[in-house]
Amino acid sequence: MGCTDVDLIYLDIEGAETDALLGATDTIAKYRPVIGLEDKKNQFYRRFGYKRSPVEMLVKDFGYKRIASYHLDVILAPKENT
Repeated sequence: MGCTDVDLIYLDIEGAETDALLGATDTIAKYRPVIGLEDKKNQFYRRFGYKRSPVEMLVKDFGYKRIASYHLDVILAPKENT
């Protein structure tokens, strides 16, 4: 059926955030949702063979910026919405 509107994506999937974001590329581009995820720096994403963190990918590739953080959780939003 597919999504008709996406306002928020929140990920806490132990290092697989980059895979999930890559799978959601079309959804992110179309709906520009706020995205929350656990940022453990390089603890997990490197074990999956990625050279950049999912936060860096969102900022550089999707035009997002960090709007909040709490402990390891990070909230990012499209620059045009902040």
